Amino acid sequence: MNRLIHFALAIIIALLSLGCEGKPPPREQAKIGDRVVLPVSGMTCSGCESAVNQGVMTCPMVNATEASATDEEVVLWVKPGSDLGAVKAKINSLGFVVEPDATN
Repeated sequence: MNRLIHFALAIIIALLSLGCEGKPPPREQAKIGDRVVLPVSGMTCSGCESAVNQGVMTCPMVNATEASATDEEVVLWVKPGSDLGAVKAKINSLGFVVEPDATN
């Protein structure tokens, strides 16, 4: 029984520490770091904006995010020098499209 409890706790800890693929505990957004604007198409409402914001915040390099369906963009504050490949892949996996001319 004791081993089962330790195993279950190990799984829970592993799941909580996942990066972009999992859902870590909610964290406070802080607009610090490099500001990056990604053109994103496919967002049509506040529900889309919320899905993108929540999804992108699962990426550990992201400090804050503001998705805008009206402006067709996602503004990110990321740790300096971050590779945005995982963030772009996360947005695409949610059914939206990071436009190829995104230079950031």
